[in-house]
Amino acid sequence: MPEWSIFALVTSALTELKLFDYLGKEVRSISLKNGLQKLDRNNLASGIYFLEITDKGKIVQKKKIVIND
Repeated sequence: MPEWSIFALVTSALTELKLFDYLGKEVRSISLKNGLQKLDRNNLASGIYFLEITDKGKIVQKKKIVIND
């Protein structure tokens, strides 16, 4: 199963990671804990995705991810 490893330093229990496709549709969402997290890549087509990390509802980080299988 393809997956990404993500290291997170979490400051609250309300920290969440969301992954969106290029149209803005949410395709993955996980609650983050301190330490190494795994994000499942199954059923994600090649393309551009946007990763967003929120803490207590506030966006704290955004990244662009390109899948090129």
